[in-house]
Amino acid sequence: MEFRVVVCVFSLLLLLGFSQAEQVKFIDCGSSVGHVIEVDINPCPSQPCQLHKGQSYAVNVTFSSGTDSQTSKAVVHGVIAGVPVPFAIPNDDGCKSGIQCPIHKQKSYSYVTQLPVKAEYPPIRLVVEWELRDESSKDLFCIKFPVQIVS
Repeated sequence: MEFRVVVCVFSLLLLLGFSQAEQVKFIDCGSSVGHVIEVDINPCPSQPCQLHKGQSYAVNVTFSSGTDSQTSKAVVHGVIAGVPVPFAIPNDDGCKSGIQCPIHKQKSYSYVTQLPVKAEYPPIRLVVEWELRDESSKDLFCIKFPVQIVS
């Protein structure tokens, strides 16, 4: 009986956590050796996602690989007035962000990382361009999605 209660409580907490994640509308910007299945940002109750200065957001990109690769590296830009500006993330190694490397062709993966929003960022609307590159610098995925940085 006690095990069932623990399972029910765990399931409820899991559902509450997913209820704040919003499947993000994105544009594929050149996933040359992969295919994006889904993009989630948590918390993001509405779109464009409002990113509060000084907070961090969980990003989960589910994709399937069209190639084998020993490594993967994330590259993130904020596109402001058509100009890509590098956006720092805590760890650019995709193999340390939820992906078990080596990456195998025809297999699906969930790239999971944090997107920190620095307090010094100005309040602005922009487009985030997020790439995950294989060992040959080809895009396993390349996505763009709009966000708004707020105080």
